[in-house]
Amino acid sequence: MRLAERARDHSPQPVAAIFSTLAGAYAEQGRFPEAIAACERAIALANASGESEEVRRFSLQLSRYRRGEPNHFES
Repeated sequence: MRLAERARDHSPQPVAAIFSTLAGAYAEQGRFPEAIAACERAIALANASGESEEVRRFSLQLSRYRRGEPNHFES
């Protein structure tokens, strides 16, 4: 989580992937309000950049956080 926060804080401009990563870190810590806020920011940034696939992926991630679940991927 600290590394993701550091990346966010030191990035010259907001980056959707950084906010998505930060959201995942918050969710792993059970900090779902922060995870939701970070993921919503990731969606807004991806949407503004026209990254429709990222918007879709981040939206799925957000739905998990709203259910109080971390974002784990099936292997």
